[in-house]
Amino acid sequence: VNAFLSGVLFYEAGAVASRVRDLRLDGLRQDYGGGVRLGLLGTVAFRAELAFGAGAGTLLLARFGNAF
Repeated sequence: VNAFLSGVLFYEAGAVASRVRDLRLDGLRQDYGGGVRLGLLGTVAFRAELAFGAGAGTLLLARFGNAF
């Protein structure tokens, strides 16, 4: 958006199984959302994201620092 504020959209899908042969594409859990990040020069000072899905309902996440 500008030098201090950026936006993010995400979508992810996945599954957990004890054996590879038990993994199926039709059983994937999915979630999606978006958020904002405040920072400067590639460093994130604060981030807030709103996520939907994956059986956990709606989640609002707010953190100081990078995601990874």
